[in-house]
Amino acid sequence: MNNTFALKKWNMKMSPGNHAKGIWAKKVTLFLMTSVLVMIVLAGSAWARLDMGIEAYQEGKYKEAMDIFIPLAILDDSKAKHYLELIFDKGVQGFGKGDYETALLIFSKLGRYGKKEAETYLGRMIEKGVDAYDKGRYGESLSLFTHFAANGDARSQFYMGLMCENGHGVGQNLFEAAGWYKRAAEKGHIEAQFRMGDMVRFGRGVKKNEEMALSLFKLADSQGHNGAAVAIGEMYEQGMGVQKNDAVAYMMYKKASDRGAWDGDYHLGMLYQKGIGVKSDEEIAAVFFRKAEEKKSKEKQILKNRENVRDKR
Repeated sequence: MNNTFALKKWNMKMSPGNHAKGIWAKKVTLFLMTSVLVMIVLAGSAWARLDMGIEAYQEGKYKEAMDIFIPLAILDDSKAKHYLELIFDKGVQGFGKGDYETALLIFSKLGRYGKKEAETYLGRMIEKGVDAYDKGRYGESLSLFTHFAANGDARSQFYMGLMCENGHGVGQNLFEAAGWYKRAAEKGHIEAQFRMGDMVRFGRGVKKNEEMALSLFKLADSQGHNGAAVAIGEMYEQGMGVQKNDAVAYMMYKKASDRGAWDGDYHLGMLYQKGIGVKSDEEIAAVFFRKAEEKKSKEKQILKNRENVRDKR
C-alpha cells in the first residue's frame, strides 16, 4: 500500500504538465532577474553619462554636453533638462556679448531639439546680420550669414549673394553671387529671383540666358516685385528672349506704376514721348515724368529715414 502511494506521488511530480510549469516558472524568474540587472546597469550608465555631461558643461564644452544631455532629457531626466537650461542661458549671454559662434552652436543644437526660445534667438541673429550689413559691418554680418546660408536659410543665402556681388566683406565674385542667388531663388526669395534674373539677362558672372531671365522676372513679379515688372516690360519692348510686343511692355510698365514704382512712370513717359505702342504725346509724357520724379524723391526720403532709424539703434 505504501509502495503504491509512493509510486503515485512520484508519477504526479514527474507528469508532463507539472514538469512544463516548473520550467516556465524558472524561465520567468530568470527573465525578471535579468531585467532587474539590465535596469541597474542602464541606470548606472545613465548616471555615469550625466556626470560626463556635467563635467563637459563645467569645462565649457557645450556641444559635448548637449550631445549627452539631450537624449537623457528626452527620457525625462530632470537633471539633464536643468543643465540644458543652463546651457541655453550661456547662449543668451553669448548673443548679448557678440559671441555669435557660441550662441549659434547652442541655439542651433537646442533648436533642433525643439526648444522654441532657441529658434526665436536664431531668427534674431539673422536680423542682427541684416542690421550689421545695412550699417556696413560686413565682417560681422558675414560671420552670421555664413552659418545660416549653409543650413538652407533663404534670406541669408540672398545676403551672401549680395556680399559676393558687391565685394562686401569678401572679394567680389559674380559667379559665387549667382550661386547664392540661385539657392535663395529656388526657395522663393523674391529679391533673389530678381537679381538672379538680372545676372542671367546680361550674362554677369554666368552664361547669358534671356529666356531664363524672363522666367525669373515673372516669378518675382507674381510676388509683387516692381523691378521685375519693369524688367519684363523692357524685355518685351526690346524683344529680349521673347517676341517684341509693345502692348505687353506698356501693360507691365503700367502695372509697376500702379504699384508705386517711379521707373514704371518713367518708362511710360518714354513710350509716350517716342510714340512706342501708343500715339506720341509730349504732354502725357511730361505728366508721367513728373510723377516719376515725385515718387523717386519720396523713395529717397523713405530710404534716408530708414537709415536714420538704423543709426539710432
